[in-house]
Amino acid sequence: PPLLCVYEFKGSVDFTLDAVYHGLSLQLPLYLEAARLNARALLGRDAVVCGALLHATRAPLDAEDRPPEEPSEEGIRPRFKPRGLLSLTGLLRFEPELAGGGRSACFRCAIKKDGALGNRRACDVLADEELDLLLAHVRAVTARLLDAIASGRAAAVPSLHRRTIACRGCDFNAVCRFERFGPGERYQPYKAYGVPDVLAALGVPAAPEDGNG
Repeated sequence: PPLLCVYEFKGSVDFTLDAVYHGLSLQLPLYLEAARLNARALLGRDAVVCGALLHATRAPLDAEDRPPEEPSEEGIRPRFKPRGLLSLTGLLRFEPELAGGGRSACFRCAIKKDGALGNRRACDVLADEELDLLLAHVRAVTARLLDAIASGRAAAVPSLHRRTIACRGCDFNAVCRFERFGPGERYQPYKAYGVPDVLAALGVPAAPEDGNG
């Protein structure tokens, strides 16, 4: 079946898998869900979703005395590589030469000679079953959020994750009435998890070399 991959272009990209797990960054997985649910309407036949990726449209320039006339054969530089969710099946459709192992030229990922994903701590690619587990978790998180909204829960409890507060860049600062240093006001902290930690929380057995994260 055909594969569907969603691209979102942004000025800069900041993606972590644990933000998806905590329900703090649901844009990409919900794009995937929308594509999955509407695949037949979009294509006229069933399709498999394989990824949702953020692509930076700008990045700092490199200073070089003698810039090369031709692009490097090493592939896309790390800071220009798209970030997000991509299945192993999707990766191998983009780069079939990785079936025998190697480092991706386009994504943050490496494949071992046995076909397994390597260096999970710095890898954006998930095994197909891992992506399915993550999307099932996202559906459950989204359902809880919708239930809370429907029940009238509207308290301002901004998140605090990886030293970033939800208030930064929020369009509703003027009306939410949350005061950073006000009495009784608290941020909702979320623990920072590495990729192996998220996979373990989803019920995926850790590979021996990955440890517990």
